[in-house]
Amino acid sequence: MSLAGIRSNRGDAYQRSVAVYWIVNMLTKDEIVSVQVDSVGLPGEAELVYGDDIVLINKDGNKNYIQAKVNQTEHHYWRLTDRVLREELLSAKKQLLTDSSCLFYFYSRTPFGVFQRFIEEVCLYSELTEFKRVAAKNVQTVFANLVKFWSLDENNAFSLCRRLRIGEHHSVNGWGEVCLQLLEPVCSNPLLTYGLLWNYIDRQHSKLGEPQY
Repeated sequence: MSLAGIRSNRGDAYQRSVAVYWIVNMLTKDEIVSVQVDSVGLPGEAELVYGDDIVLINKDGNKNYIQAKVNQTEHHYWRLTDRVLREELLSAKKQLLTDSSCLFYFYSRTPFGVFQRFIEEVCLYSELTEFKRVAAKNVQTVFANLVKFWSLDENNAFSLCRRLRIGEHHSVNGWGEVCLQLLEPVCSNPLLTYGLLWNYIDRQHSKLGEPQY
């Protein structure tokens, strides 16, 4: 197998591990009603899905779109200059504009550095003027670069940024351990259950089974 193939397989495994985590959440908690993997469209909706790795439909009808990338190409912190992140940010912009109530999540085992700090801090401010008056200089630089990249005015960009999120950082094995901990109180054989869920997602991801919603 080529190096590109190995890297692709690792990325697929990471996406599946995040997907299984959210399916376990759906089974053990009363907040999520549907999980889609590699979404090509939502039932009963005509709009395109841009955050298509994983889509969560919550009990209140709101949706969370997730893009999961195993790591930054050079295993450094993710930066706005990274081609892959820029592609995902364009997808995020389209999705946030299409669905005005959704949240858009980035997942990776590689930390997001100052971009994560920006995402966390921008949610603390309800107004752009307050953000520009108080936020740290490096955080404001991220925002300025994103405004330019998205080709939006500052107010619209600020509104979209407040609906961006960064997911937890785990390896594939780490996600498995989290899932087993969640399954232990609700099933007699957590390891078997996790394996069955993994195989189910793997089959859907490989397009070997019928589409499931």
